[in-house]
Amino acid sequence: MINKELETYVEKEIIPRYRHFDSAHSEEHVRTVIKNALELAKRYDVDENMIYTAAAYHDTGVVEGREFHHIVSGRIIREDKELLRWFTPEQIETIAQAAEDHRASSSSKPRGIYGLIIAEADRDINPVKIIRRTVQFGFNKYPQLDREGQWQRTVEHLMEKYAEGGYLKLWIPESNNAAKLAELREIIKDTEKLRDLFDREYQRLRVLSFLEKNGISYEIYEHPPLFTIEEALEYWGQIPECTHCKNLFMRNHKGNRHYLISFECHKQMDIHGLEHVLHQGKLSFASPERMMRCLGLKPGSVSPFGLIDDIDLSGADPKELFENGHRVKFYLDSELMKSERISFHPCDNTASVVVSRADFMRFLELWGGEWELLDFTS
Repeated sequence: MINKELETYVEKEIIPRYRHFDSAHSEEHVRTVIKNALELAKRYDVDENMIYTAAAYHDTGVVEGREFHHIVSGRIIREDKELLRWFTPEQIETIAQAAEDHRASSSSKPRGIYGLIIAEADRDINPVKIIRRTVQFGFNKYPQLDREGQWQRTVEHLMEKYAEGGYLKLWIPESNNAAKLAELREIIKDTEKLRDLFDREYQRLRVLSFLEKNGISYEIYEHPPLFTIEEALEYWGQIPECTHCKNLFMRNHKGNRHYLISFECHKQMDIHGLEHVLHQGKLSFASPERMMRCLGLKPGSVSPFGLIDDIDLSGADPKELFENGHRVKFYLDSELMKSERISFHPCDNTASVVVSRADFMRFLELWGGEWELLDFTS
């Protein structure tokens, strides 16, 4: 049982520090490490209050930067006189050493069982989360890299750290990390699957970064990959007071015009119905190649937020451009204007992003292309 006074102190004074760190050292991460460490501790004759404290403090040194954060974390523990209320100086030293020894890139084995537990708990190998954090770090640390540059950096990091012969070491065979690492290594070997996961995370980051940069408030809701409206409705029901959408990406018969259409999710619309409403002649679904070229997206991820790829068109084929200089025309269901909150996914079908109607209008202004409200009920 964790000492209640210790827990109160950690929750009030230590955990909030993580809210100011990067995504790889976030509050969510430290809480996961605490949970993992306490679970592993059940297998060993250790003091769970010491384990709890080492896990809670293990990344506090990020306040002075990532490179030597494990060393700084140890210093922070030794200098925190409040810990003397619950631990002896010898116990505090053990806790500090456990924090110092947790780093994955360390070439030496942790000095004791406390360090082994914290190091193993910190691994928290979840293949999708690891790929997400890798892409996020590159996106934030190396903003000058384009999509292909970020892809190469992601592959290099994953190979260096997680592939066979990588520097990541696992210390406790009873943990779930070994099986998860094997799963991640299979993904790393499968270039096509890894690229698909990278593209999904990269495009999501671009969307959220664009919204934040331009002061557009949003809420994001995570869920499993959703491929049909029937699947989506199960999760969308958890999002309060919001209208959700279907999105289609079409081309004209000549192949020189492209149209993005968003309408209320319960409506049914076939191609002939769209041809009747849009008055753009014969239509067909755009190919994956056109979708990537025009919106930077893959099938299953179509969203109005993909229009951020229709802003800088310096390398576009002039034959594909509308008179306003954009490659895509956007049609929006007029019924969506009755809702104060609208949901689209962030070019990644594992999440839904909710924005206000006013903020979505602001997004369309920033895009700058031609768009039109249409009544899709007739």
